[in-house]
Formats: sequence, structure tokens, C-alpha cells
Amino acid sequence: MKGLVGAISLSVVAAVMEKTKPDDPSDEHVGWVFKTAEEEDGCVEDIVGGFKTVRDLYEVHGSTGKYTVPILYDKVQKKIANNESSGTFYFPWLCFC
Repeated sequence: MKGLVGAISLSVVAAVMEKTKPDDPSDEHVGWVFKTAEEEDGCVEDIVGGFKTVRDLYEVHGSTGKYTVPILYDKVQKKIANNESSGTFYFPWLCFC
């Protein structure tokens, strides 16, 4: 990957959306949740920010409302670099090919 192995990591959310604030009975939001591989086969927990949900990641950065995946997260600047499917999938490969 053109020397990017140390710069890029991959986290994989659970296949089925769950309550993102399960301890808050008044919050009914359901969304993407990070789990470990032991909790759900195929999942990879968030090792960059330690987020439990995609919602948590967005809210830390001041965003509310729609919490979408995929996300390209800048580990150095600690911010969401891109959350558009087409940009997330193609952007890194165009820059480093």
C-alpha cells in the first residue's frame, strides 16, 4: 500500500444496528456500533479513538443528526477527513498510486 500500512487502520462495525446510548432510556437512536471480534465475528473495534459507536465519533467532532459509514478518519489531525462512500473508497488510492 505504498508505505501506508502504519498510517491506515481498519475498524469494522457490527452487521446489525443497535441502540447507541443503551443506558439512556429516553434516547431511541439506533446506529452503527463497534464491537470486538470476540463479540461478533468479522468486527474490528475502533483502535484509533476508542469509540464505541459511530455516533460517538461524530458527536466528538460536533456533528449531530446523520451518522454514516464509511468514514475516512485522519489519525494525525484527529478529524473526519471524508464520509462520502465514493471519496472514501477512491481518494486514498488516487493520491498514492
